[in-house]
Amino acid sequence: MQVNGGSVLVYEMKIETVDGVKQNSHVPVPRMLDSFFYFKPQAGVQYSIGGVVYGLVYLPGNKAPTAANCDTLPDEAAKKDCAACKEHTSAWYSNIQHCDYGKYFWIRASDLSNVDNSYRYGLWQPKLAIGALTIPIVLRPSRGDLPFDGDGQLSINGSLGLRWRLHDTQSNYVSILGFAGLKSMKFTKQNNDGLAEDQEEISGSGLAVGTGLSLQWRQTQVGIFFGCDKAFGTLSKTYAYQDALWIGFGIGVEIFTPSGQGKVADAGNPASN
Repeated sequence: MQVNGGSVLVYEMKIETVDGVKQNSHVPVPRMLDSFFYFKPQAGVQYSIGGVVYGLVYLPGNKAPTAANCDTLPDEAAKKDCAACKEHTSAWYSNIQHCDYGKYFWIRASDLSNVDNSYRYGLWQPKLAIGALTIPIVLRPSRGDLPFDGDGQLSINGSLGLRWRLHDTQSNYVSILGFAGLKSMKFTKQNNDGLAEDQEEISGSGLAVGTGLSLQWRQTQVGIFFGCDKAFGTLSKTYAYQDALWIGFGIGVEIFTPSGQGKVADAGNPASN
């Protein structure tokens, strides 16, 4: 979740139980939480003081302070405990900063109604993508005496590659994919000297391999691909386009991506990714 614009007050409070009664162990420090930071409400955890109900929220991420004099320290533990961070986090109404990642804060329950509860995902982080695609349109550059040609032969390919998210809430991606799969092929007198004189056309099969770039919305992919064909059988020896580069336009579907890839809830706040 994130604040919908502006900022809200949060409080870093330590609650202790004394003689069975919950109470503050020190005066809470009011801080300002703005829309830049992602937080996770802790379900079922509430506290009431002075008639006001508070809920507990957690700021995921690495505890990386922003103060320049803290960044020069040798390790993360020293950075977290450095004087500049402590001074900032103890100041009333100071903005939540990277020093506060990994902490819990109390927030008015009424303020939790003014949040964006959509998941946020890290952008431009490579994620594994496995799918299937077909390339129904293939364009072949001229080759020797053969002119530029296009065909629509059927191919079913498996794809494997990396995708990058383009939007932090919507399922839009760009992918670089490698593919391989079986393909139906058409041998004619124009592209194969091995046909007998009485044969005008013979159907065959082969293997298509290549790579390409695709745009993806949810599971559907549309892209441009570069590949070559490896025909099977004796006619492959006289096939003019054997191993020749072609350009194709295809559509595909993502079948599998390891679960939880890229969620800010797992990876931390955007500034810590």
